[in-house]
Amino acid sequence: KEEVNVNKRAYDYILELVARNPNRFYPSESGDYQGEVWGKIDGEKIFIIKSVFDREMGYAGFNSSAFLSWSKRVGLSATSQNRRTISARIGGMVTTCACIYKSFESQLEEVQENVPF
Repeated sequence: KEEVNVNKRAYDYILELVARNPNRFYPSESGDYQGEVWGKIDGEKIFIIKSVFDREMGYAGFNSSAFLSWSKRVGLSATSQNRRTISARIGGMVTTCACIYKSFESQLEEVQENVPF
């Protein structure tokens, strides 16, 4: 229970962090970002550059590796093969990112649609 509570709080923190910093995830109309680029939002997925993710989780007192392991286990993150991260193109460059789903419910719906029975 304690592990779930810590990781659920970390998940809520990530969603709040993204909501508080929209300029770090969306370019302006001219295609430029205001300040440091943290990632991008694509549909239901939030891509956060791994170094930024680690830094921000550390500032809040969360273990980023433990959270990514948990989120992968419960289906809250998209990953590449046996990794806890995924590659994404941000600002024209391919970079390693943590990819978190905006809502757990949307991930469950996506999984249920792919069930063959």
